[in-house]
Amino acid sequence: MSQITVKRKGWWGSIPENLLTDLRLGHAAVRLGAWLAMRPDGWQVRKQHARRVLGLGEALWDKACSELKAVGYLSLVTLRTGGRFSGQNYIFDPVPPES
Repeated sequence: MSQITVKRKGWWGSIPENLLTDLRLGHAAVRLGAWLAMRPDGWQVRKQHARRVLGLGEALWDKACSELKAVGYLSLVTLRTGGRFSGQNYIFDPVPPES
């Protein structure tokens, strides 16, 4: 095979190259990161929906999230209501801080 021609149909998005070439990430982490990177700013998703769409089991999801956190693509934010702990959310940034 000497060349690949891409024919686009339907919806598509762009993915930062650094996410695809980051050798610290496994395939599931790259897949999850690429999918999240194509979402618009401020977009929110529930874990169960993302797992279903991407076909990731619980263990693979946990591993992918751990890898994305370790590299800096995913960060944990503690939520507080009235000064009390009310939960935790994650923030995804397709361009992590330089390590």
